[in-house]
Amino acid sequence: IKSFDEVSDQLIKSLKHDQYKCINTQSFLMDNQSLIDDSSDIYIKSTKSTRNWTIRELEDHLIELQRKKMNTSGIISKLLTKYCTECLDSERTMTIPVRESYMKRISELESIYFDKTKTTGFPSLGVIAILIDYYSRVELNLDKVIHYISLSNDIDPKFKLDPHKCVSVIRLLIRKNSFNKAIELMDSLGGYDVVPNYMYRRVRDLLLDAYSLTNFKQFQYLVNKLLKNKYVDPSSIVLSLIVRKSYQDHGPLHAFETIKTILVQWNNLVGMFPIIRKLLRDDCTEELKQVLIKIGKIRSRTYAYEQLAFALIHERRLSEAYKVCQNISRSTFEEHCQRYVRELFYFPSDNQNLDDESSPINNSIRNDIYETDYVFDTNTISLIYFIDYFEQYPSHTRHLSIDTLFYSLFRAYEKTNRLDEFTKLMREYLSKYVQYLSSKTKDAFSQAGITLPIKSLSSPKQSRKTNSHKHERFLQDHDYEEDSNSQNSLS
Repeated sequence: IKSFDEVSDQLIKSLKHDQYKCINTQSFLMDNQSLIDDSSDIYIKSTKSTRNWTIRELEDHLIELQRKKMNTSGIISKLLTKYCTECLDSERTMTIPVRESYMKRISELESIYFDKTKTTGFPSLGVIAILIDYYSRVELNLDKVIHYISLSNDIDPKFKLDPHKCVSVIRLLIRKNSFNKAIELMDSLGGYDVVPNYMYRRVRDLLLDAYSLTNFKQFQYLVNKLLKNKYVDPSSIVLSLIVRKSYQDHGPLHAFETIKTILVQWNNLVGMFPIIRKLLRDDCTEELKQVLIKIGKIRSRTYAYEQLAFALIHERRLSEAYKVCQNISRSTFEEHCQRYVRELFYFPSDNQNLDDESSPINNSIRNDIYETDYVFDTNTISLIYFIDYFEQYPSHTRHLSIDTLFYSLFRAYEKTNRLDEFTKLMREYLSKYVQYLSSKTKDAFSQAGITLPIKSLSSPKQSRKTNSHKHERFLQDHDYEEDSNSQNSLS
């Protein structure tokens, strides 16, 4: 008969042995958890051990599992997710050879993953969702998208695709001339209580494509639907696109009626300045006069002429601008600077977000979008022409000055969180005009981290430039005369 101490020692040794075996078993299961598909669960189990693996590590692990003739569905699901994510996240920076190799590998893994003679278990809805996103944004394959949406419904009728992925599907439907189906999908999704920040880029891409591929009625309906469902805010960026599309399809007078509708609906007066500037460049004198009269009825005659003066200055037609409006208030000028800067950043001028560089869609958007680069001069900031205006007519700009211009520009860029762009654009001008800046403007620049050239801190009066600018004919002197008809129209 064993003593009590001997029995206790034996029990302790036995418990330690069992505990050791349990730990080893748990470790083995964790390392191989990704290899197991639970047929009662449609989701492939993930593990911490493989979650952060690189593509190369996952590929090596797949080879090892295939060599051992083990289940590979778990590791293939991770590889598919990894490859698709890389293609989606790096679509702007990935080289063409790398992208093509990734797309080829996705096709290979996809065929293996859904072949039940090679893998076991249910397909993961997470993998299906990423494939829907991939075929919507990268391959632009509508048949594949429809197939996987149908498959997800077969697996789980309650499954709902993420709304931001649905936006990409809507975009693809529009690119494939299926506008009604796109609207049906939007109706089925419902809306948000608050516009989510992560939707911006996808909605932007959707609007760019829809602008080029739909007519004005369709585009206006789509934008209103996005606004109603709170996929996007009713900002000047979005609302101005409606005005641009109206102008493109129906001309300036129809566009102005669209502006009035937007004013009533959203209390936002947008798009007038681009219309004026476009009419100036196209030399549409009579249409411009009608637009100015209507602007005067909505706001005021002074506001209409200020807008015309701004457009003329942007076109460097300074003598005509001087005739139109000799007195521009500082508050109006600062508001104009802010509007102008916002216009610069409506959408990237290079439109890198488009998937197919050679597609006619891309070319039409790059050359059009209400001629964004043409009208708003995104490559050179034409507000600098105000410097010429101030220097040429110093006695008629009242309290406006070069200092006012730079300070107003600074505040406008600051509000749009694009001070890096301001610094880049102003670098060459600051060295030349730093002497005109007030201490208030210099302090604002310094606090924002903008380095100023070392020059005199004094701010001498602006000198009148003697060089003359070429006069471009737009309106004759009698066009500015205040005849009784124009007074009645603008009152």
